[in-house]
Amino acid sequence: MGYPPGFAPLEDDLPPGFAPAPAPTFAATNQKDAAGDATVEPNSLGTLATHLWAGVNPVQIGQLLPFPKALGGSGTDHPLNPQKIADDLYAVKQEAQAALAKGDYTTAIAKYVESVIPVLGPWMSHQGNQLQRGEYAAAAGDTLALAANVAAPKGLSTLTEARYPLAAHPAAGAAPAAVHPSVRFAAQHDIPLDAATVTDNLAVKGAQALADRSLGGSLVATPARARQAAALTRAGETLTDQAHPVATTPEQAGLGLRDALTAKVRGHTQTADTAYERIRTLEQAPGNRVTMPGKPVPADALPDAMRGQVRRMVHELDAAPYTPRLVQPGKYGGSLERVEGTGGAGAAVFDDIVQRAGSHATRGTVQSHLEAYLGGGPETSIVKAALEVAGERNAARGGYSVSTPELPPSAMDLPTKLEGRPTGQTMGFPVDVKGIKPVLQPIYDQMRRQLPITQQQASPGLKAIQNILEGPDYASLSQIDRDLSAIKTVAREHGGLAKFAVTQLDAAVTQAAAYGGPEVVKALREGRSATTAKYAATDVLERLSAEPVKTIKALTAPKDAAIQQLRTVVDQVPEQAPVVARAYLEDLLERPQKVADWRKLGPETKKVLFPATGQVAALDQLFALTDRISQTNVNPSGSGYVASLTAQGLQLLYDPVHGVPAQVGGAALAKLLRSPAAIQAVTQGVALSIKTPPMVRAAAVARIVQAAQRAGVVIELPAAAQAADGGPP
Repeated sequence: MGYPPGFAPLEDDLPPGFAPAPAPTFAATNQKDAAGDATVEPNSLGTLATHLWAGVNPVQIGQLLPFPKALGGSGTDHPLNPQKIADDLYAVKQEAQAALAKGDYTTAIAKYVESVIPVLGPWMSHQGNQLQRGEYAAAAGDTLALAANVAAPKGLSTLTEARYPLAAHPAAGAAPAAVHPSVRFAAQHDIPLDAATVTDNLAVKGAQALADRSLGGSLVATPARARQAAALTRAGETLTDQAHPVATTPEQAGLGLRDALTAKVRGHTQTADTAYERIRTLEQAPGNRVTMPGKPVPADALPDAMRGQVRRMVHELDAAPYTPRLVQPGKYGGSLERVEGTGGAGAAVFDDIVQRAGSHATRGTVQSHLEAYLGGGPETSIVKAALEVAGERNAARGGYSVSTPELPPSAMDLPTKLEGRPTGQTMGFPVDVKGIKPVLQPIYDQMRRQLPITQQQASPGLKAIQNILEGPDYASLSQIDRDLSAIKTVAREHGGLAKFAVTQLDAAVTQAAAYGGPEVVKALREGRSATTAKYAATDVLERLSAEPVKTIKALTAPKDAAIQQLRTVVDQVPEQAPVVARAYLEDLLERPQKVADWRKLGPETKKVLFPATGQVAALDQLFALTDRISQTNVNPSGSGYVASLTAQGLQLLYDPVHGVPAQVGGAALAKLLRSPAAIQAVTQGVALSIKTPPMVRAAAVARIVQAAQRAGVVIELPAAAQAADGGPP
């Protein structure tokens, strides 16, 4: 039956009504074919099924395993035995020579081709013989079995898994057959690759490195690398164009960023000015103006009696004006004396005041100070001296410590000429700030104590607080809101009480705007929004380095170190993000450590700079491919490496990915490892191991040989397969 000793098929493994036939052995089959001693099999469905089953039945795999026959293997008849391979190939070559001698050139050429393909060549020759003998069913069954083994190695592995698990699974740690994303990226961008880059296999890298360094291989590898580098550069340029279409240096990007922010600040300022100017225009409209109480004056705190006494002093000074001093000859002797009633202020109270003030002021000066005080003026030293005199007169000490009043008490009820003058202010949309002043005062005092004089003078917030404290209890909306904007800066820096003051002042401004109507509310909202935006943009601008290149480097710091600053910049000027991205890429692609630097760039920074779908992924693959290409030069030990590959007789079949390249020269190998078909064959073969089913390994050999033929590379087979014309070695 052809079963390995000790093995029998499971009943459910067999098609109904059929029994498996022994798998053909190539040498014996071909020798029989060559001798012409063949029994023609019937062309029946049963014959086709029997041959197909024999080719794919897992039980028959035992005859392909290099074990002794006592253990269920093929022993010396194993189809991968070097001597067996040589015998089979030699038998096919004999058929070619026989056909040539008969003048059958077509058959001869076919047989010669089949005589250089290990394992598969004799099998194909055998099937050709079957067809020539008319055994169509048998040939079809063997062909389908061959196709199943070659085209569906996964299916074969599944069939053999139950009986031969070691033959069904690749070795642990074998490189995956899946295509790396960076390799797909190369295909999408027409970047020519080599087998070392595609497989990322150390042995393939070593073989390729040696081939490329050979005299002939360098003639192939050097221009190939140049084409690869040019294509890689084009791919990088494509991705930089996707980031931003205009070439930009870091310096240009940094300058453009600063100019954009400056223009943003200028635009917000203009918008705010326009809004507040509209409010000021509405404030000047006659229908919107009202008179509000002015700032309290010192005289408001005077008791009525004291106010009356000061009034009478003013009237006394007014009734007895200054007169020039007149002199006359003295009554006794030749001296001169003053004429009685001349040369003085006219009122005795004048002397009382100037003596207490320690002043040499004139009567007119004293009178003007008192009139101004009663009309809302300041409390000067002359006024303070007059208040002392008024207190003495209230105490009925006239004629003792001070002069006796020269006018009757009724003069105390007569207002002076400045009294009664309006002290309020006419304004539009008044804001009540008298309740805010007690809150602002300690803030003002603290800043005055802590800040140096130069900082006090340069602080808009401190000046705004001073304006409110020293101003009237009511001020116009436009003025107070501008002060409020500056005080908010103080609140951000100092917090605490300053924040409370801002809240109170903001409520007062909002209330005043509401009284003005919807137009005022809208203008105020626009002005405030623009002012807030102006300060935000200004803050971002001030945080940038004055050096443009340093600005870009800071924004693209590794590991998302500057992600918050980058986000605020992009929020302010989003149109500059592509420019920064382009400048970063152009600078990055010029660096020798570009791959490492790209990988250091944080994921959030990448998202901000390259937000388009797939943009970051494409760049990842560009740099992954760059890294993959750079690692193909493994610099192996030289000829010893090649010798070790060549010396392994069975490696050509057990490990076709490494074995086949070892049989060709440097130039041919350099060319072969850059052929798309060969790369595909090598990539598939990388996943194979010595434990992979033999037919699968044989198919891998065939693929590489075919790829070499298409690439115009002649593969010299091992000596065991290259029998002399006179017979096998």
